[in-house]
Amino acid sequence: MGVSVSRRIEARTRQVQQATQVVAAFREASSDGSKQFTSPVPTAEEGSRRGPGEADGREVAYTDTSSAWAMLQTGVHPKDINVGALPKKILRNVKNNKPRGRSNGKVHNSTQWDNHQDNTIVIPYETTEQVESDDLCSVCGVYTGNEIYPCRVCSKVYHEICLQKIGQCQGREALNLLLRAKTNIGWSCHECETLGPLLTEEEMQDLIDAFERCDINKDSSLSLDEYLNYRQKTMEELDIRLTEEELDRERAKFKVMDVNQTGTLDWWEFLNFEAVRKLGRRSKNTLVRLLSAKEIDMARQTFRAFDDNNDGRITEFEARETYSRWFARFVKKETGGDGPEQKKTASLDLHVDTNARMLMAADTKSTGTVTWMDFLRDQALYILAARPNLPNFPPVKQAWEANKR
Repeated sequence: MGVSVSRRIEARTRQVQQATQVVAAFREASSDGSKQFTSPVPTAEEGSRRGPGEADGREVAYTDTSSAWAMLQTGVHPKDINVGALPKKILRNVKNNKPRGRSNGKVHNSTQWDNHQDNTIVIPYETTEQVESDDLCSVCGVYTGNEIYPCRVCSKVYHEICLQKIGQCQGREALNLLLRAKTNIGWSCHECETLGPLLTEEEMQDLIDAFERCDINKDSSLSLDEYLNYRQKTMEELDIRLTEEELDRERAKFKVMDVNQTGTLDWWEFLNFEAVRKLGRRSKNTLVRLLSAKEIDMARQTFRAFDDNNDGRITEFEARETYSRWFARFVKKETGGDGPEQKKTASLDLHVDTNARMLMAADTKSTGTVTWMDFLRDQALYILAARPNLPNFPPVKQAWEANKR
């Protein structure tokens, strides 16, 4: 197991080391010598001879790096991206056209989502559509009789041997995670387990730059001291100074981020954790639009577990009753079933009160109930953050307490 983990870290390290070179190449490709005007600005006489919507004669040749960024986000090794083969495109200026990136006088940032995605979205609670996985392996596309493993995010399924042929599921740890595909926890395929594709190019570039700044000794990994230095500088830019208690929390988060328990963070551990921070700055409606059909269906099943009368709303009573039934099983296990009744009751009440209060917080209009869409919007970020395949690790509070000892 240790050997497989080391090999994976080594592979990721090589990728991070080459990432900077690729980014530099992208920048160079976007600002190379081919970017020039093919004709001068037209004179007033020339402009007057053109009708609305006609080109004014100016052109800019540039290298389209969008496909390369997409490959980098989905985990393609930087050395496999041929920057020189990226397509060249021509941008022609058109007279009397509305300015690019503007609407109603407001400038839109260059991101991979549009402003209309911030508008309220409605996904029906009752639906007859069945969300099912594919029948054939996404790699070989052949029925072999071997067991297939479905992704919990997309509709694709895979054979274990096919995953290994494409370089996935190498080592015992990865195989144990794959077996979760047959449980309620589920498993994310290699195309869905990273949060990189959900970020814009600008956000990805910010994280790459941040990782590079944090990595003081340039070993392509972050130590605890390097990470704390990064967090302090980030907060200082907002004129906020971290207290000692907040630093303890950051140390606990570092332990949670360190999935491989190596004492350092590699690029992918850093990316998946920091990506959640980036996504958390977007509107809840925007996050709902990022959910897959499977994720929405699973959220719908969870909501139904609380919605006893199936009216599309959760009351505080329904929330408390559902959590009481759920946590009663775990509290019994924690106390061994023979602990003092008072201790079990207090522990159960604490779990129920805390979680019922968190669920009802989605009732932002103070109606006393949480609707299906309230629930989905409130849970969207957590659903997206659960995409990476992570081994069992202590929660932040437990790690924080352990760190203080």
